[in-house]
Amino acid sequence: MEQLSIHNQDSLNDFYNQIATLKKQEEERGTAYFDELNPSDLGEDDKNLYDKFLNDSLTIEELKDRYNRMMKANVKNSSGYFLAYISNMVQAKQLQVRKNMQKNKDLLH
Repeated sequence: MEQLSIHNQDSLNDFYNQIATLKKQEEERGTAYFDELNPSDLGEDDKNLYDKFLNDSLTIEELKDRYNRMMKANVKNSSGYFLAYISNMVQAKQLQVRKNMQKNKDLLH
């Protein structure tokens, strides 16, 4: 396994802390995404996925590709639960964009 640089390790530790905070918030809301998720089990790929999500640069094709790879490998771990959470958040964003577009369209008429 390739050893992470100190900077990358710090960045990954920051990510673990962010996800641990997010997990606590989601548990307080009563959502089930994080029940089986252990933030320290996540890796660099999960961090990259989250960064893309936060920067609105994550594509549906990337989500589908990652989902298909996980299903093919029968992955049922923290990365799988995290992918499900991110997928649902992307769908929620898309729904909000559609609602806003419809609202703006209605205002123009």
